[in-house]
Amino acid sequence: MLTAEELHRRAVEAVNHGRVRPAGRLLERAAERSSDPDLLGRIEVSRAYVAMELGDLETATRLCHESLARPGLARPDRGVALAQLAMLHMRSGQTTEALASFTEAIALLDTLPVDRARALGNRGDVFLHQRRVAVAVDDFRAAAEGFSAVGLEVERAKAEHNLGYALMVGGDLIGALEAMSAAYPVLAPVSPVHRAVCTQDRAEVLLAMGLEDEGAELLRRAARDYGLRGLRQRQGEAELALARGLVVGDPTAARRLASSARSRFARLG
Repeated sequence: MLTAEELHRRAVEAVNHGRVRPAGRLLERAAERSSDPDLLGRIEVSRAYVAMELGDLETATRLCHESLARPGLARPDRGVALAQLAMLHMRSGQTTEALASFTEAIALLDTLPVDRARALGNRGDVFLHQRRVAVAVDDFRAAAEGFSAVGLEVERAKAEHNLGYALMVGGDLIGALEAMSAAYPVLAPVSPVHRAVCTQDRAEVLLAMGLEDEGAELLRRAARDYGLRGLRQRQGEAELALARGLVVGDPTAARRLASSARSRFARLG
């Protein structure tokens, strides 16, 4: 018979591979077989993540609070629970609460470098949403360094791409292009969607730098990739960005692309 620890480990693996409902069933079995308060706390946090992914934010929040209320909860486990609670605040649009929970979590996660790097990257997203670019840049850079230190190159590249996006928002176009270009060779092979997102963001940097031909070509490529995957919303957004880039140099093409994007958005409702 599998132990609670093994069931929890298998549940985490299932979550990491997108098998959320099977993970939930494994976690229920793990909770039934454990009397270890620290393990039960970790199981509750994992169940909170599953509930969040299934759209049940109320249950997810309750499970996080139950984990945090456990007496003697170990420092790193408390950090993981706080980071999960912060994600729930993000999903609910409670950015002030999310920042507070992420900041408290990061201070507790010094012995869990991967969880700490994830929390830094997520806090960077909140800062960027608030247009607090300088602190977002700091968090994305620290997240990339944290992932790199433990050899997680795909996660490092994602953080580095986000760093590039934050630098673009802040007006450092050269720094943005350097960061995105460094991330691209790692992220492009992950999936066509990753490739298209990276391509579109790099294109927008090139357009902002005045390199219209290069930027337009990348946007065409991104729109094509989105279309092949049936991602019509993203395809329309890429076409609209391309239309904006061509409005001076090729107004006829710009009008055609804008009309195509408008039609896609209308069909999506």
